[in-house]
Amino acid sequence: MTRYLWWASGLVLVVGGLAVALTARTAPADFGWFAYTPLEADWHLGWGDRLGSGSMVIVSRWQLLGAVAAAVGLVVIAARVGFLVGRRRGQGG
Repeated sequence: MTRYLWWASGLVLVVGGLAVALTARTAPADFGWFAYTPLEADWHLGWGDRLGSGSMVIVSRWQLLGAVAAAVGLVVIAARVGFLVGRRRGQGG
């Protein structure tokens, strides 16, 4: 029974985390905004230069929590797979 607990808990975390991350609404009040004017016209270190056309990604707390839960679920599943592979190689030589 306990051997299926790893798979079940990992699967619940992945599916639940993805469901929370995909259904959560973004909260525009979670970030601040500032503006500045550089001293020289050629000098800029803005986000738009690195990401392209000024794009910005805003993630709410619930979306972040869902992504972390899904990542933890994947780690649990990977740990179980790694344990089983290591155990099998240890027995077989």
